[in-house]
Amino acid sequence: MIVRVPLAKRYKSGQIVPRDGIYRVSHHKHRSPHESVLTRGMRFPICKVCQDQVRFEPVTAVEPVGGTNGRNRGSLLVVDPEPAITFTLKQILEEEGYRVWAATDYSAAQRMLTQNEYDAVLADIHLEDNTAMGLLRRAINHRRPPVVMLSTDEPNVASLRAMLKMKVNYLFFKPIDLSELRSTLACMIPRRAIAMAAAGMR
Repeated sequence: MIVRVPLAKRYKSGQIVPRDGIYRVSHHKHRSPHESVLTRGMRFPICKVCQDQVRFEPVTAVEPVGGTNGRNRGSLLVVDPEPAITFTLKQILEEEGYRVWAATDYSAAQRMLTQNEYDAVLADIHLEDNTAMGLLRRAINHRRPPVVMLSTDEPNVASLRAMLKMKVNYLFFKPIDLSELRSTLACMIPRRAIAMAAAGMR
């Protein structure tokens, strides 16, 4: 949920960012004010020139997708040829408040991408006939693109180059570390909401 907030509270370098959002950054003399995306829990950064003489004002804040109770943290499409993996990730992430759809082949995943909008897509790079790239290209070119993440247990130079070219948001190496997945989703889904707000995509 996007929340417009009054520019009343100002923060200093070193303080903890209270909520995900876009902040107006005011430096001490050496550059004009600008805006920066910051996520809750990090510290307001220190400028190399101004040191701690920087002030931050919230412009646009983002609450968790389902509100403040955190029980609807966003929607996720998991695509993996191994049913055990999609089943396990679906169970774990749904327990943590995400809405999760799962597919084990390209056709099903493509149909789901056509019918629904997702906050994030996690796909194994080794779908049949290397169709994962086509699937991710469809997701990236969506009018409201999701966070795009790949997983692989056999990285190679060609596939890594293709991912860099398509600007995939994140790459996981199998077996996926659940703490890494949790932190990535917690960071990137709010950032997507902020980007949608900044681009005027409601």
